[in-house]
Amino acid sequence: MAAARFIILFTLLGCLCPAFRALGADDTLPNFNAPVDNSPLNVDKVNRIFGIAMFQSASLWDEDDIFVAKRLGWPEESRTFTQSSYRLYPTEKNPVNILGARAYSCVFYATRGRPTEVSIVFVNEGDYEWTQKFLTEAEASHLLKPPGDPTSIPPSDSATNNPDAIENLRLKNGDDRSEIDEKVHYGFEKALKQDAQTITDALTRLFGDPAHMGFGGGSETRERVMRWDWQGHAFLLSTPKDTYVTLRIVPVAFAENYGKADNIARDDLKALLLKRVKQADSGDVVVSDIPMVDQGPKGYCVPATWERYLRYLGIPADMYVLAMASGTSRQGTNLDAMVENVDSLVTLYHRRIDHFSGDLDMKMIAGNIDSGLPIMWSCSIHIPFERAISLRKKERSEVTDWKAWAEQLEAWDKTEIPKEIVETPSAGGHQRMIIGYNDKTGEIAISDSWSRAFAIRWMTLAEANAINAGQSYVIEP
Repeated sequence: MAAARFIILFTLLGCLCPAFRALGADDTLPNFNAPVDNSPLNVDKVNRIFGIAMFQSASLWDEDDIFVAKRLGWPEESRTFTQSSYRLYPTEKNPVNILGARAYSCVFYATRGRPTEVSIVFVNEGDYEWTQKFLTEAEASHLLKPPGDPTSIPPSDSATNNPDAIENLRLKNGDDRSEIDEKVHYGFEKALKQDAQTITDALTRLFGDPAHMGFGGGSETRERVMRWDWQGHAFLLSTPKDTYVTLRIVPVAFAENYGKADNIARDDLKALLLKRVKQADSGDVVVSDIPMVDQGPKGYCVPATWERYLRYLGIPADMYVLAMASGTSRQGTNLDAMVENVDSLVTLYHRRIDHFSGDLDMKMIAGNIDSGLPIMWSCSIHIPFERAISLRKKERSEVTDWKAWAEQLEAWDKTEIPKEIVETPSAGGHQRMIIGYNDKTGEIAISDSWSRAFAIRWMTLAEANAINAGQSYVIEP
């Protein structure tokens, strides 16, 4: 296999497994000495134990998605013709505790206005405050001192927000850094176990002892979960080693099918994708109805982009599971591992992954976009250039003379590419989508997993090749 390709950002599916299995040595067990709550099991009791108004009626699946989002206070993340999602990233200053544990990411998905899945991610490798924890531990170990003061120790907030403190830590000898690293990782592992136990105990008090099963397709994206059922809802707790603690709430029928959705026939899907291609008089050709997934404050551009693509094709996906499957860490994502481990999931739905290497060309881009297929594209990030294309978005929206616009772009290429790309150091690697093109102006449309504000921007093909990392992927029907 070729050398592993890594995307670095600033800073399950082979055979389906049996529904139930024996307990493993690492499984979290309920606390059988926990106090018993003998009050009636109803919506009020479930909400009280959850700590949020998760349910209003006996079935979440019959509610309107907008009303559920308003009740929970989770903002809309994405809306297409048939799909919607609502995601909240709680913060330390505005925390959300669910089932007695701090939630880092809260999202629910809906289809045609009805909720279909809730996913709550507790402590996890991606959202964990690694930098803050390192600095706090270094401070406690008396390894940090503020600039100009050789004796005093700054408070945690000033250390966390102080670039000099970070550089000071970076310059410490390897033994000091290794000791801090071990302590921080020990704290992370302890937090994982604590959240898993707390949530297991809370759900067991509510619903009784869990069953154990596999959920999700494929060998690397399938999870071992504990399962509790209540009134048509399956509560699935996943705690893969050293990775995350996640609770999903899905319809019982979906859990019984191991998390596999109905497959769309190839010809039907191809026809559906063609309908999503929108053309404008300006010459713009853009793929519509691509779900947005906000990666949040972590380097999950690759898992988030692949989740977007999979959901666009009707394949259930979760960026946290994809990150686990591809070995995503604070250092980045192994693209080879992502392709290899997602391939079995894609194959399960009778799709296939195509790979393009080298320079981008308009013929390849147009051929895929005209078929309704976005392109997952790897590139480098240059901050001045990113700001430039964001500012250009408003100006482009007001264009009436597209011939003059093309001439203006050509002139900009001669000055902006050298100044904002070639002469500016890369801030890291990135994966984004190419979702459109304009052959008349020589532009391509891109989409980033940085919220809906970045759902579409434009750059010239010359600019794209100036930041191109040479790897692009398409999932074919």
